[in-house]
Amino acid sequence: MNKKWFAFGCLSVVVIVVIFFVGSFRMMKNFTKTNTKKITEGSWLVLDLKGPVNEHSLYSDSFLGLSSVGLSDIMEKLAQARTDSKIEGIILKPRSAMMGMAEVNQFHNLIKEFKMTGKPVIAYIDNATSVDYFLCSAADEIWLNPSQSAGIMLNGIGATAVFYKDLLTKLGVKVNVIHAGKYKSAGDSYSRNSMSNAMKESYTVVLKERFAKLKKFLELSRGMTPEQVEHLYQKRDNFVVKGEYAYKYGVVDTLGYEGDMFDKFGIDEDKLVKISKYGRPSFPFPGDKIAIVYAEGPITPVTTGRGSTISAKQINKVLDKLQKDTNVKAVVLRVNSPGGSALESDIIANKIKMLQKVKPIVVSMGDVAASGGYYISAPCDYIYSDPFTITGSIGVIMMMPDASGLASEIGIKTESISLSKFHGFGNLWKKPSSTMLKALNDEVQDIYTEFKTVVSEGRDMPMDEVEKYAQGRIWGAELADAHGLIDQVGSMGDAVVKAAELVDLTDYTIDIYPKKKSIFEFILNNKGSFLTLLKSNSAGVRGELMQKAADLEQMLENEKAFMMLPVEIEMD
Repeated sequence: MNKKWFAFGCLSVVVIVVIFFVGSFRMMKNFTKTNTKKITEGSWLVLDLKGPVNEHSLYSDSFLGLSSVGLSDIMEKLAQARTDSKIEGIILKPRSAMMGMAEVNQFHNLIKEFKMTGKPVIAYIDNATSVDYFLCSAADEIWLNPSQSAGIMLNGIGATAVFYKDLLTKLGVKVNVIHAGKYKSAGDSYSRNSMSNAMKESYTVVLKERFAKLKKFLELSRGMTPEQVEHLYQKRDNFVVKGEYAYKYGVVDTLGYEGDMFDKFGIDEDKLVKISKYGRPSFPFPGDKIAIVYAEGPITPVTTGRGSTISAKQINKVLDKLQKDTNVKAVVLRVNSPGGSALESDIIANKIKMLQKVKPIVVSMGDVAASGGYYISAPCDYIYSDPFTITGSIGVIMMMPDASGLASEIGIKTESISLSKFHGFGNLWKKPSSTMLKALNDEVQDIYTEFKTVVSEGRDMPMDEVEKYAQGRIWGAELADAHGLIDQVGSMGDAVVKAAELVDLTDYTIDIYPKKKSIFEFILNNKGSFLTLLKSNSAGVRGELMQKAADLEQMLENEKAFMMLPVEIEMD
């Protein structure tokens, strides 16, 4: 009887799975057919960005919280909207958008190009985060809902490091962190309970530089005086910026409801077109091309499926294709990565050198291009950094957990028979020997020397000069430029122009990589990663913690040495 019910249960699961995939496929097929909206005269394009906005979305569909719209899509769609006579203007209405300031700056550049047509760009705010507001500041005019329940959260900038050493000690776990470079602090979260002086020094310098630029950004985009900006961040009484204060200090231009804004600009609500519904040319362009390749997220051999990681398998496949494509004359590599696996970084850097023999590669750095992100940038022909980029962090760490204390506490006993010097590496229940730790330290130093060599050769800089700016220290754009770690501060548009100059091109089109795929193509090609994709989209803090734990677990399982940035700069 039990066997029958077991068989019936298995059959039921299979039937449910089949129904789910068939039903979802039909739903997605229908969705794809109606994914664009017919554009009529007097239409307004609505940029309603929300949640994480990647620089480049790998997916053609929105699914499980994955957006089909990234900055690369906005770039292409706004280029089309500039010459589309049916598009009257743009409405910016972001809602809890999540982007770095370098990406916000890139967004501003795209809006500036659109405004050169003379078409208006207006923004409407009910409730906005700092990122939402900075996106809206690209508009000709900002409207704010006059309700006391509406407003803008402008809280400033900072960085928070979380330390787990005391917790791990209570559990009987010690993490041995071996690092090269006194500023290399990626493992400090597990081996310390506070910031080191070196870590505090380097992050304070970068934060001060970034905050100064952020305030200047407001002055330039909103025409605010330094005194207004200072009052906004340091002297205001209300936590939420709203109402008359927002109007008085130039944060917004008009207090009014959305309907009032529509009336003023003669906007028909039936003619609002969301950016995700606005089509773009899908036919291939003949002739010479500049390829833009997006390298975004941690560098890891494991593909999570979220479209926000970099692996050698993924990116080298693209670079191989571009090497053979005779229409592609030059490549712009857009790097937005805090680093990750040392080995994967080296494999990617080697592939870049091979492509470089055939055609030039210009780097455009996003919000962060540090550690492994800088490693893959260093060999390229020319490097542009956004004014808000964090880069450098030339250093290496290795982490080796030791749970022998926990084993003692909970009554686990181990006994080993070792026939070789380094037997037992990675055994959590056994305390690593001094011989093992010395050997690992030597290996870290070797990888660090290799990293500096890549920088020395790529930047044409003597090794002793590299060492001055290495040590795992992070740099803002201005100091990175002054120290020769980059060639110039500039936008991705500047990088594209430079790439064209290197091959004497004046007439060309842009081709963007990696190419988009439907979510079903991803499932078919990455069956083992589908559950990872589901887990990575768990909501809230729990989902974020699950993802961080999963990312760390995957890296520790697959790699032993890392080039990683430990702290994210927060803007809220």
